[in-house]
Amino acid sequence: MARQVAFGMAGAVSVGFVPAMLFRGLPAVLRRFEEAHPRVQLTLCERNTAHQIADVLAHRVDVGFIHSVPLPDQLDEHRMEPEGLACCVPRTHRLAGRSRIDLKALAGEKVILFSRAFAPYYHDKIVALLKASDIEPFLGYDVQHWLTVVALVSQGLGVSLVPRSLALAGLGDVSFVDVAARNAQHTVSLVWHREAGNEATALFVEFVRTVGLSPQADRARRGPAMA
Repeated sequence: MARQVAFGMAGAVSVGFVPAMLFRGLPAVLRRFEEAHPRVQLTLCERNTAHQIADVLAHRVDVGFIHSVPLPDQLDEHRMEPEGLACCVPRTHRLAGRSRIDLKALAGEKVILFSRAFAPYYHDKIVALLKASDIEPFLGYDVQHWLTVVALVSQGLGVSLVPRSLALAGLGDVSFVDVAARNAQHTVSLVWHREAGNEATALFVEFVRTVGLSPQADRARRGPAMA
């Protein structure tokens, strides 16, 4: 099997991912990998970051695309190029027409986030970023994913600070405004077990490290997104 995988002939890789990866170029990478290695079978598992780390540690999943966090020693990591965070507001909001804002412009707004239980490190990073600008986030919604947060914003239930790539989700009734803060960034990582022992996994990791992630590639296939 290892010899066959080395020649791109056979194998299997289970791929974990956080939902935001659907707008960070993951679908394009998966398509390109399948085209290059048609006999390597990919399976997909949607998980939050904590669950992916646990699954990779236990060899239940081969690789995981996660929000970048401190990792156990047993895991290796390839960090992707960081992207900026953007303020997501209802399309009719007072800030919707701006191209760029300071976080202090959110004073007095209900700033909503996903629940801390699903990604404590990432949640705390965003809370610290907001509090540095004297913005107190609203933590009354127990939701798991960024897409849910954006949907709540679209219904006028608040504003949020989200990864800029979510503008590619095509959700209506919201606008995304860039944030003028040097540390307002979001980073994702590909992680795998240091002792995976799976040649197909090594092939997949090297492929991702070589081609990278390109949200624009998916955008070009789908046409213009509603930002």
